[in-house]
Amino acid sequence: AGDSGSGKSTLLSYLAMALKKEGHHVLPIACGLTPEATDAYHITEMIIADLCLLAREKSDLAESMPVSELLQKYRDVLAKVPAEGNVYVLIDAVDQLFPDENRSKMIFIPKKIPANVKFFITCTKDIKTDYLSSLVLEDMSKQDQLRVIDGYLDHIRKELHGSVKQGIMHNPSAGLPLSISLMVQRLCIMNVTDFDVINSSTLEPNAAIAERQITLINEMPADLPSLSEYVFEEVGRRINRLFCEKVRKYLAVSRFGLRVSDLIALCKRNWSTLDFAHYINYLNTDFIVRSDGRYDFMHKSLREGILQNTDFAKYNDEICAYLGTLSKEDPLKRCEYVWHLLKARKYEDLAVFVKECSQSKDSELARSVAENFHYQIIREGTEATIGLISYVQENDQYKYGLLNFVLYELPNHFEENKEQSELVCEILDKTYELLQAKFDSLPETHQRAYIMKLCKVAVRFTPHSIPLKRKYTKIQLDYCREKMDRADFKDREILFNTYYQAIWALKNDSDKRVLSEALKLADECDELLADEEFCDYLIEQNNTLYSNYYGSMGEVYMRMDDDKKWKEMYRRDLALREKMYEKNPVPANRLLLAGSYMNMYNLHKGRSAGDNRKAFEYIAKAAETFDMMSVGGDSEYLNWKVRAYNDYAQMKMLTTESLTHEDRLDVTRRLLDSFSVCRMGYRKYGLSSFLTEFFHIKDFVYRNNLPERFRDDEECRKLFNEKVSEWTNEDVVALKQKQTAVNYRLRYETAELMAMSFLIIKQNEKAETLINQVLDEIEPAWRQYHYSELKDPVWNSYRELFEAASLKKNVYDRLHENAGKGGSDAAFYSQLLKTLKASDQSVADVAEALPNKNRLVFAKDDPETVKQAIKNAGMGLSVKDVIAWLDTTKKSLFKTVYGSVFILPKAFDTTYDYAGHLEYKNIQEVQLVKKQLIFRMKNGKQIPIDYDDPDGIIRGIVAGYQEKHKD
Repeated sequence: AGDSGSGKSTLLSYLAMALKKEGHHVLPIACGLTPEATDAYHITEMIIADLCLLAREKSDLAESMPVSELLQKYRDVLAKVPAEGNVYVLIDAVDQLFPDENRSKMIFIPKKIPANVKFFITCTKDIKTDYLSSLVLEDMSKQDQLRVIDGYLDHIRKELHGSVKQGIMHNPSAGLPLSISLMVQRLCIMNVTDFDVINSSTLEPNAAIAERQITLINEMPADLPSLSEYVFEEVGRRINRLFCEKVRKYLAVSRFGLRVSDLIALCKRNWSTLDFAHYINYLNTDFIVRSDGRYDFMHKSLREGILQNTDFAKYNDEICAYLGTLSKEDPLKRCEYVWHLLKARKYEDLAVFVKECSQSKDSELARSVAENFHYQIIREGTEATIGLISYVQENDQYKYGLLNFVLYELPNHFEENKEQSELVCEILDKTYELLQAKFDSLPETHQRAYIMKLCKVAVRFTPHSIPLKRKYTKIQLDYCREKMDRADFKDREILFNTYYQAIWALKNDSDKRVLSEALKLADECDELLADEEFCDYLIEQNNTLYSNYYGSMGEVYMRMDDDKKWKEMYRRDLALREKMYEKNPVPANRLLLAGSYMNMYNLHKGRSAGDNRKAFEYIAKAAETFDMMSVGGDSEYLNWKVRAYNDYAQMKMLTTESLTHEDRLDVTRRLLDSFSVCRMGYRKYGLSSFLTEFFHIKDFVYRNNLPERFRDDEECRKLFNEKVSEWTNEDVVALKQKQTAVNYRLRYETAELMAMSFLIIKQNEKAETLINQVLDEIEPAWRQYHYSELKDPVWNSYRELFEAASLKKNVYDRLHENAGKGGSDAAFYSQLLKTLKASDQSVADVAEALPNKNRLVFAKDDPETVKQAIKNAGMGLSVKDVIAWLDTTKKSLFKTVYGSVFILPKAFDTTYDYAGHLEYKNIQEVQLVKKQLIFRMKNGKQIPIDYDDPDGIIRGIVAGYQEKHKD
């Protein structure tokens, strides 16, 4: 990283040549030098294409492939790169890429890189590279400046007096290698004027030369761009000043340079082949020649300097006029004409050219034109494109060409991230104005095609803006209501799809007035679905929006607090998806069916023993459905799968009165399935996507005390042992690569689950060693961030994780002390209970509640011991006591419903630790209202928590209170 002109590109070029000379495979990429190298997405495509050639794989990169699919392709091809030999990917000038989310994430640098593949990048210092190994090129020291001067002189076989070198180093821009190069170049072109001055000097010849050179250096500008213009001007004076001025200014105004034939046409009678050859030869280190013959500047600072004193509009107009005379087949016209027209705001010529392209059968031409629009838009915004649309609004003859281009070709070149989506939406808003102005003059078939396409593109690019999504779904809905023929099933299907999209845009809002709008739309939609023949038609067509309709309505009714209706919707959703899958047994429908089973599971669980048994039936169906599906899948799919397997194991434990050997094996298999999918997910899609699922697995293992209960089952131990051999240290080491809070947390989570597995297979020492090793590594990192002034909410939200004392209390002491002792946890829970004040309530209140509702292992297996533990603590507890105590302390609460941990939003300053409690620091008051605990916060907000697990609250408060009062 370094300033412009600091030598980054030179260093990278030297590295590329040296590595190539050693026989390595080198892929060099210069960002911003071609339209194809303007954003991180296309840079990634270029790397994948090269690696595919190396791996002898077909690239198969679909146009406008989603980023997630592109990165999966990247991971797949990296895994197939031959292990023999090294591969070096060198990416120059990352700062020249469009500043979107893809560049911020540097998607072209994969998270997991084979050992024989290395990446080098260069960029300016404003690009965030904290997590990469970095070398920052600061301004050179005087010693380094002298080395560069000597090195450059040696390269061109020249010498300078020591005083002249000192003069160069006194120039304020001498800290940059490019500036030194330009100053030396200027000294190398001294002519008769300079030697007349030298000859008139009274000094001896060498001293007179040095004096003249120092004078020239002192006259040179102090900044790099101005120095560039100065040197190019001085060289031109010595050859043919007017001609050389024209050449460099035409090249500076061009985007990526011009061919000799282009310069001949532009210079007309002033052209001189000899003078051009001299000019290029004098400045040969400052020019490059592209593969298509275009001459261009080696460095952007050279172009910037020349443009400082150039009438851009004048030279750009001349280039536009020249390019307009070329045929559409000319590669320069395809590449550059649109860009120059956009810069010149020549809307009439643009409209004519776009119309010709839209009517042409040459798809490559349309693609090239769209790429040029895309390049100009992401670098300079939408002003020129919107100006073109405004021009066409006043000039009717170009409307078809522009509408076809803007709606059908241009969007394909944009990414669906927030930054580029905002640009597309600005263009679509203006296009909608054009469409409104011309609507009545369009044939009905065109009206329909354009309005539907406009809204479809808008919905694709508006996930980051709900108001815009609603605007365009409403436009589409208003049109479809009026124009669609309801007697025609195809038209009616389009109308149904539009209703669904409009409802979908409203359904996630928390404002009940907005949700009421969704319900009104649903009433209209239900009129369409009242026709059974039409419903059968939608199933026949495998309409995925129809299969999602009732589930989405369930979400709306849930947010409206209408219990009866959302349950009804989920039941209808299941019935429909079963029909859809029976008629069309494709993977997508199977996944939807699994989701519906999970919805029904959530509907029944935790309500009563009978409901729990019903819930288990549904989660078993969900797990079986996932078993039939492919191993891969996107992040959301893998999250569902983890949850299904984990919930199956939990419900099996909850609904089985006495676990048999087969039951334990079943639970073990599903638990290990759950963790394996979770592990696959965080390796494939990143850690943060799977942290919650990871916590749920661990919470289940903890609360059911599996190390204690399954360690004596030989087959269960064997299953765990097989998985532990897969996990080993690979997971822990992999997470050390990037020292972030999320990585540290998941690294700790992985180590802890591994430690629990060691306990199950009776390897206690390994468990202790592993946990202590991870704690020792994490604690210094926490202390470093704790005492620094870094205000990082991610680190702060995890602060309790890094306190070693708390960790050891919650992890090793808790697990190792209780697992493997062969007895119940009565003594442990006696200690917990002693921390609360004794009360007058009956011991039986708690003793009876615990075994029946929450199935704590010691309570279920040995209720008498539990009663004795409570007696030993000298106290009794009831739900009423807990609420009173909570209302008084206003400090801690832990709510769990069979393994689902409820955590308040970060806005309320919550922290979570592994003792199993939540700390609410901003609670003003807590009240029990019907079946909800109402938390009134200091900022005035109210947080309701369903009060459907009273004994879980008791257990959590005991743990929380004990954790807060360790002494």
